Amino acid sequence: MHTLTTPRLTLRPAHVEDLPTLQRIVQTPGAAEWWGDYEGQEDDDELLSGYTILLEGEIIGWVGYEEETAVKFPSVGLDIMLDPAHHGNGYGPEALRAVIDHFIAAGHHRFTIDPSSGNAKAIHAYESVGFKPIGIAREYEELRAGEKSDALLMDLLARDLE
Repeated sequence: MHTLTTPRLTLRPAHVEDLPTLQRIVQTPGAAEWWGDYEGQEDDDELLSGYTILLEGEIIGWVGYEEETAVKFPSVGLDIMLDPAHHGNGYGPEALRAVIDHFIAAGHHRFTIDPSSGNAKAIHAYESVGFKPIGIAREYEELRAGEKSDALLMDLLARDLE
């Protein structure tokens, strides 16, 4: 995993030292309702497999990815979480685009993301990058015990960015 940069952001592989800040962010109102209950080691492992987003050296979020390298189905599934104090500044779309550009350079052409169907801010941000809705996954995730929510499945093709 390489460090990625944009005019305003640095995205670097997440480190164990980042976990306290990332844990705080995912439990902050404005993020917690979309992340769900913090699952300890399972969530820590997920966070450590992604990029930490830095703004002027300060951790403001995280981008996760799941790269599918099968010859018949090459794609990258994405996830993102941004400190609510930094919402509305375009940092999320900027970070996503950096990761997408990185994987396009590595030969990928298809990207997916699956926000909660009720997360209008996230959906709008993903649409601004170029993601398009392709369907609803019913009862897709359980954010809190006994509380299932639907997800909006979205995808983006590299050719859509040209």
